[in-house]
Amino acid sequence: MLSPETIPTQFKVVPLSDDPTLVRSLSDQYRTLPGVEAVALAEDEFEVISTLSNFIRVVTLITSLVLLLVAVGLIWNTIRTAMFARRREIEVMKLVGATNWFIRVPFMLEGLLQGLIGGVVSCFGVWALNSAWTSGVATFKPGTGISSLVVPSGYLSGVVVILLALGALVGAIGSAIAASRFLDV
Repeated sequence: MLSPETIPTQFKVVPLSDDPTLVRSLSDQYRTLPGVEAVALAEDEFEVISTLSNFIRVVTLITSLVLLLVAVGLIWNTIRTAMFARRREIEVMKLVGATNWFIRVPFMLEGLLQGLIGGVVSCFGVWALNSAWTSGVATFKPGTGISSLVVPSGYLSGVVVILLALGALVGAIGSAIAASRFLDV
């Protein structure tokens, strides 16, 4: 027999149906029972996790855009400094008839190379984070659903390609801006 001392302080109810309206109506029925202090649904936790996930996604996007602009600025400044250091050579090249594109292309290639190096460094960072995440998830008990959060290797390969392409593009754009501004003066 159950006595007040042997009754558990909480119950876990698992409905047979996954229908959200049925689950919501069941929770409403339990809320009205005397002695029930709170009814927690997995849906409530999902809403919190979803809101947190959206917030993290927005913050990550804004941070990425700021870092992208900083990278363009750094590459622009580096190429501008390199062009300033070689200004005498550039003046001689212009005097003998070199076009602006003939002068600009080596600096754009230098920026492209800097962007590729940045892309490679970021690929190593992504790989290290993914390895740490995967080994961390492996420590959870099977059946908790956490193992579904492991990033598949095919997706990671796509991210690596995007990082390399974006690094090269940012480097080329930053150096093109610096070279065109320097040569227009």
